Amino acid sequence: MLTVEAVRCAALRQDVYALRYRAYLHEGAIEPNPSGLFRDRYDDQPNHILWALFDEGKLRGSLRTVWFHPRDPWSIPERDCFPEAIAQTLPPEARLIAGNRFVTEPFRAHRTAAYAMELLKHHLARMPGRADYALAAVRANHLRFYRQIMRMDRISEPRIYPGLNCPMYLLASNVEQNLTVIWAHTPALRPDPMTDEAAA
Repeated sequence: MLTVEAVRCAALRQDVYALRYRAYLHEGAIEPNPSGLFRDRYDDQPNHILWALFDEGKLRGSLRTVWFHPRDPWSIPERDCFPEAIAQTLPPEARLIAGNRFVTEPFRAHRTAAYAMELLKHHLARMPGRADYALAAVRANHLRFYRQIMRMDRISEPRIYPGLNCPMYLLASNVEQNLTVIWAHTPALRPDPMTDEAAA
């Protein structure tokens, strides 16, 4: 059974940072470090929800939902990495939301798709009323999924993403125009009562 919860305790945060490290190191996206953890400065900001996914009670995946409001002092990685693309494509007063540090246990590849869909369901449920545009920075091999399933368009050339050594593209979509389309075409991403309980 898959369950997702918002991370609220320091111990689980450390477990998520260790999972990130294993996942990124396995993919060659980072260099080894003695701490065995991967975190960044955005983890210390209040404008995020850190999700933890469990499979039969064991931590197997994580995703961080971050948001940016023009009048708030906290930024998000996508805005800092791709400022020109955002300035050229999106309205200057747009409220932004993004999902990043999206990782799954590297040694359970056969479950990756199920883990990803469950995490994305919780991420999408945070969008209504909170953001005008959704962003995602993804590698080239994920562009098709985000275009077809998440209804996102590429708005940048590849760039090295903060903390990683692999090139990524920035994608964007209008939340109001696309969210109901996503839920209609992919019912597995539609929120349910358990989704609301996880973020409560």
